[in-house]
Amino acid sequence: MKSVTVGARISPKLDAGLVRLAQLTGRPKSWLLGEAIQSYVAGEEEFLSAVQEGLADMRAGRVLEHEQVVRHFEKRFKKTPKR
Repeated sequence: MKSVTVGARISPKLDAGLVRLAQLTGRPKSWLLGEAIQSYVAGEEEFLSAVQEGLADMRAGRVLEHEQVVRHFEKRFKKTPKR
């Protein structure tokens, strides 16, 4: 797959961290940036998909009262063994 060049301004502090990470991992900064952006985009897409799913449920009337949700989690955490 052909890559695309993207330009971005970052702080000197972030660049220094990126340089250190590149040295420690033996990876080029461009590879690290690509991985970071890929992870960010995937996470945001997943979040927005969940929001859309929630909005669809709300429009369809599939909702719970706040008190029901609180009771569910209180019950669930009472069953969780303490460490």
